[in-house]
Amino acid sequence: MKKIFLLNLILLVLIPFGGAQNANDFAPVDIKMREIPKSKVQTSTGISDYIKANFETDSERLRAAWIWIASNIQYDVAKMNFRTQSIDPKQLVSQTLQSRKAVCIGYAQLFKDLCDQMNLKCLIVEGFTKQLGLFHDLPHAWNAVFSGGKWTLYDVTWGAGSVNSNREFVPQVNNSFFAVEPQEMIKTHAPFDPMFQFLNAPVTNQEFVSGEIQSNSTKKFYNFSDSLAVYAKQSEKERMETTLNRMKRDPVPTPAFTTRLEDYSQSVAAKSYNEKVMLFNAAGKSFDEAVNHFNQFIAYRNKQFIPFKPDSEIQLMLTRAANPLEESLQLLQQIHNVDPPLQESLQSFKAEINRLQTQVDEHQHFLNNYFATPESQRKQLFYTVKKVKN
Repeated sequence: MKKIFLLNLILLVLIPFGGAQNANDFAPVDIKMREIPKSKVQTSTGISDYIKANFETDSERLRAAWIWIASNIQYDVAKMNFRTQSIDPKQLVSQTLQSRKAVCIGYAQLFKDLCDQMNLKCLIVEGFTKQLGLFHDLPHAWNAVFSGGKWTLYDVTWGAGSVNSNREFVPQVNNSFFAVEPQEMIKTHAPFDPMFQFLNAPVTNQEFVSGEIQSNSTKKFYNFSDSLAVYAKQSEKERMETTLNRMKRDPVPTPAFTTRLEDYSQSVAAKSYNEKVMLFNAAGKSFDEAVNHFNQFIAYRNKQFIPFKPDSEIQLMLTRAANPLEESLQLLQQIHNVDPPLQESLQSFKAEINRLQTQVDEHQHFLNNYFATPESQRKQLFYTVKKVKN
């Protein structure tokens, strides 16, 4: 199961700005969501079922999910400064609904979970933020949704309220962070990965930190739609690698950025190592299969192919050893850039494969000769052969 990082965030003030969709357009939705039965809010499935039963359009359903979370989940001030840690997404959703508290990743994951159940394309975006023009070097998480042919942004955490000077959460729905256009969201939210700005002229991290943003006309056109299309087809490891490369091209010397860069680097390294181990183990399984089939062939050959089998079945016995042996070698050939201990095991394993392959080839030569020999003369071709140890 994929794990996610828990992020923290300090909420200081409410920051209204233009670009968000008019909340008055959704007054009937908000009223209907206040009527949701208590029996429906114990699970995300119950909430999504209620939303799907009562609203038809994507925009209404997005509003329903957003307003329920913003109105019912409180910011968990006690966990405000927790170090990032990994947690299963479904477990996080369950914890958030049970406690009715969360930090930003809990808000974002619950919103994504509801969107997923309503077949709405939703992503979790990680980055840092600004409040009242001041840069805050703390990681944050929000959402991006593709609907109506475009991407819009949703920050349920900031939409739920604020933390006052006494470190108390003050619930107050802030519609400024519902359905925000990318060109507006970048004024306060900068993704670690610039692709998730959803802009053809991304703002650099340095521009975001300093507030001195260059004119779009001076920037090279960036086709984020093409990058997202590639991203959608990639494995989790490939996504992390490309995100890491984009982050490295636009570094900013802040603890939050540096920490996230280290997290991604470590995750990529761990996934890469695990993939190599999985390939190695899969090769071992194929090799064991080859040895078992080879030994069955040897046992039958040592009995001078008695009881009788047609030539095609005798050939199949050796082929059943040759095929997984070839597969084993192909798997090992996919393993590159390994550390010394694994490299030593890799070389030793390849040597074992080559030794068995030599024996398989020798017995294939014997079979070729055996099949070409008249049946009356075949018995004199036999001699006893030792089995191979697993």
